[in-house]
Amino acid sequence: WEDLKSVYDSNTAVIGEIQKTVTPTVPGSSIALNGSKDYLSLADSDDWNLGSGDFTIDTWFNPTAEGNITLCGQYADYNNFMELTVSPGTDGAISFSIKAGGANFVALQTRGVYIDNSWHHIAVVRSGNSWNLYFNGTNLVSKAGSGSLPDFTGPFSVGALKLTSTVASGFFGGSIDGFRLVKGSALWTNDWTTSFTTPKIRQNADANTKILLYPPWSTPPLPKQ
Repeated sequence: WEDLKSVYDSNTAVIGEIQKTVTPTVPGSSIALNGSKDYLSLADSDDWNLGSGDFTIDTWFNPTAEGNITLCGQYADYNNFMELTVSPGTDGAISFSIKAGGANFVALQTRGVYIDNSWHHIAVVRSGNSWNLYFNGTNLVSKAGSGSLPDFTGPFSVGALKLTSTVASGFFGGSIDGFRLVKGSALWTNDWTTSFTTPKIRQNADANTKILLYPPWSTPPLPKQ
């Protein structure tokens, strides 16, 4: 396996022994996480201080672990954090939650979702005061909410929620492909008609893209935003 630490820039910490898996998506491989110690950690940055503007967080994922597992998050302390989790299974669940100053800022949550060991797409989108959660192209949750998110001071992590410099929780087991965070754009505002059985749509970068994670085995190389 190739070494991600030699490919990603110095602001991206690779925790554990992340490997590659071959997938049918462009560019043909994905990031494999073992569900016990693997995740990516990006140093705190104003790029993921989302404020009151539009944003999009979306990714392809293929879970192998069970229980409540984290796709991404940013944790300052127990009263201030953001986290996107999934619970695979025939009666699965999805949750995107933000807590600020000990109060729930927003919570997009749903149960009864069939999340099996295959490729799925998930997107969290804020458009103005509309908050939406999409799964495989369908809007499952929509809520209204205004206000500005606090500037969380912890690292942004993918594949777990990093709590301290040495402790993380919610380790994701399975594969992630094309993880993206876009600050300033609501990319998805309607249901899609595309088949979501495999990652057929490559996540692309626009001028507002702050994170776009493809494995370094891709061609062309990982874009740097």
